[in-house]
Amino acid sequence: MIRSYKLAKKNLHSHRTRTLLTVLGVMIGVFIISLVMIISGSLKQSIVNQVSALNGRIVVIRSGSASQTGMSAFSPLNMSPVSTLGKKDIETVAKTADIENSAPMIFASGGISGQENDYKNSNIVATTSSFAKIFNLKFNSGGWFDEADQTNHEVILGNKLALGLFGSEQAVGQIIDIKGVAFTVVGVVKEL
Repeated sequence: MIRSYKLAKKNLHSHRTRTLLTVLGVMIGVFIISLVMIISGSLKQSIVNQVSALNGRIVVIRSGSASQTGMSAFSPLNMSPVSTLGKKDIETVAKTADIENSAPMIFASGGISGQENDYKNSNIVATTSSFAKIFNLKFNSGGWFDEADQTNHEVILGNKLALGLFGSEQAVGQIIDIKGVAFTVVGVVKEL
């Protein structure tokens, strides 16, 4: 035992550079693993806080793609441009036991223009009035669009976007251009 210790000590001293690089590699490895654990813990806590803010009662159902594998298939940031879900799927989800509200959502991006500013690549969500109930949206002005009349091009803006497009939150009744189509603003949502 003592002989092995002396031999190990002699080898460590005779190969100082290799010993130093090995110790440095172990230290960097421990640091990286610790950093990953801290970041993943923070991300997990952020997700838990968001779900808790919504009373933990929201489920998002998305269509999948054969090209999505692993965790990328579950990423909320991964928006598929094509959905395989249809009207029948939406009706089935709405009829499921214990479902209070359901709202289909289509995500798009495109240019939005108002009197004050233009935004080249904005996030656009197409949905129904159930969305406002699910997320308990409150309005600074106006309200939700009339779903019975689907011929009107009506839009609801967040208060920051209303400020950016018109210089004030008084955007109800104003006209904006979304991807080349004119829409009338019928509501401005309070900041969440």
